[in-house]
Amino acid sequence: MNFNFDSNATTIKNLFKKYNQFRIPIFQRDYSWDPLYYNEFLNDIINSLGSENEPETASGSSKNYFIGTMVLSGATGSAAIDVVDGQQRLTVITILFSAISKRLKENGFQKLADATFRYVQEEDDNGELKQHLISDSSFPFLESFIQSLDHTHAASPKTLEQESLENTYNDFYKALDANVLQARPVFRNMDYRDILITIRDQLLSASIIEITTKNKNSAYKIFEILNAKGKGLASIDLIKNSVFEVYYNDKNGLEQIASDRWRTIQTNLRKRDSNIGLATFYRQYWISKYEKVTNAKLYDSFKKAFIDKYPSKDIKGEYMHFLKSMETESDEYIKIVHPLLDDYDNRQEYKPVVQSLESLSRVLGIKQYIVVVLALLELKKNKYITLQKLKECLRFIESFVFMYTDMGKGQANIYEARFSRLAIKLRESTSKTETDAIIKDLLYENLKEKRIDYSIFEDSFTKLTFSKSNNLDNKLSKYVIGRIGSSYENKEIFLENNSVEHIVPEIISDKRVVNIGNLIDLETDLNNEAQDVLYLQKKDIYSKSRNKQIHKFIDDNNNFTVSDIPKRAERLARYYYNNIIKTDLKYND
Repeated sequence: MNFNFDSNATTIKNLFKKYNQFRIPIFQRDYSWDPLYYNEFLNDIINSLGSENEPETASGSSKNYFIGTMVLSGATGSAAIDVVDGQQRLTVITILFSAISKRLKENGFQKLADATFRYVQEEDDNGELKQHLISDSSFPFLESFIQSLDHTHAASPKTLEQESLENTYNDFYKALDANVLQARPVFRNMDYRDILITIRDQLLSASIIEITTKNKNSAYKIFEILNAKGKGLASIDLIKNSVFEVYYNDKNGLEQIASDRWRTIQTNLRKRDSNIGLATFYRQYWISKYEKVTNAKLYDSFKKAFIDKYPSKDIKGEYMHFLKSMETESDEYIKIVHPLLDDYDNRQEYKPVVQSLESLSRVLGIKQYIVVVLALLELKKNKYITLQKLKECLRFIESFVFMYTDMGKGQANIYEARFSRLAIKLRESTSKTETDAIIKDLLYENLKEKRIDYSIFEDSFTKLTFSKSNNLDNKLSKYVIGRIGSSYENKEIFLENNSVEHIVPEIISDKRVVNIGNLIDLETDLNNEAQDVLYLQKKDIYSKSRNKQIHKFIDDNNNFTVSDIPKRAERLARYYYNNIIKTDLKYND
């Protein structure tokens, strides 16, 4: 293709004077610089000032700091411009201007603060305030916190991106403290006011290469060329640009439809107070549907699946199907990691599904299960798997992870390739019979060899603990006790209104009382009634329980003391392995 663009060596000051607003398109990635990068940026700005021991350059002791290349798209002479490449740097520059302005204002230099803050926000020709940086994904936090000198009514950060913005601002604000800055050799014997002005001016004079094109197709392609050999985490940005460049100025309105779908994907990933990054979702979606690849190979895999496969006349339609699929599965993704019974119209028969997903998401130790569940839920919608088979499959994954990872301390790297292959194969299924065969072959049989010896299981299980004082094992032990209690009742879900009871009260000064062998699943009201009395006094309270496990325990234990705990832990381990693990993992031997 022909590239029509202008390139220009300029400075940050001239760039901000040239354009009133920099728009961050909705399909750009979120601001995501971590402290290593933004602190290095500030240090580079300051270090480029030189020191009193260095020879002066023609313009004084400071050296020009080069920020790099920025790719912009828009009409010549336009007051607003789209940022195709350079969003992260423009964002961190805006935050630094804001923090400098705040420090100047607080130290009584109001005019200097206003003069600096005009690079963040200033009046247009009609006297209306305009923010230089516009980003829908971070609204309203960016506008009310970063682009304001008064944080009284600032919005609270709601997303991971907004938290990153807040952290960057707060760290810059701390780094601009007078004592911190005056401790640097380069600012020796300088007034605080002059130091802040010096940093601001060095930032304004920083050099960049501005590449501007009217044609977004050219802008996307330039971005791809500049970043194709970059870090693996740029894959999602390269993919995004490949998709959107084909829709630029589409006469059928496909550009707007594509943008709306991309916005919906991002919105879906922020539901239920989630902060799931687009790149995180995208990779799990991709390896669930296309092929298992590393982050670094995602773009190459995308090119093979789309760019290299479809002729240009068909690519628009294929990309639209791709975006629609991502939109649908991003919504399913949230239902997997933050499940609610409401997702299934509050149908009680789906409670075991929700419980398994909650256990996998909040208690057990891996995230690779998501790629399989995405495929399973698609099959359920297509009626290629029964609810019973879905529950069995989830229970298998749940118990296998507990056995292999949590008890056996097995490495999680056994899951990804297996689960990706399983998910992709499941999506090819066209019948319940075919689905059952795939699950049996690629899940049940495939993981059979990874079962751990009972001796290893027992050793880890009998070390589980539960304490009211923030014990690290609490979630896992509560899960275990809940599953044992429901197993005695032959229930698929945890017993309602039950909680973990310490048979010998935790106030006893013996570390064994927090061990799994001293725990039992008891109705919460009875648990509260039992409080901290010894077992002989608790027996009458326990006798009021409706739970079979409690009554069996009373029958088997006329008394129960600290010395009985280790042996009971071993019995619970054996029960769990024989009655829960073997059932869920379909042991036939």
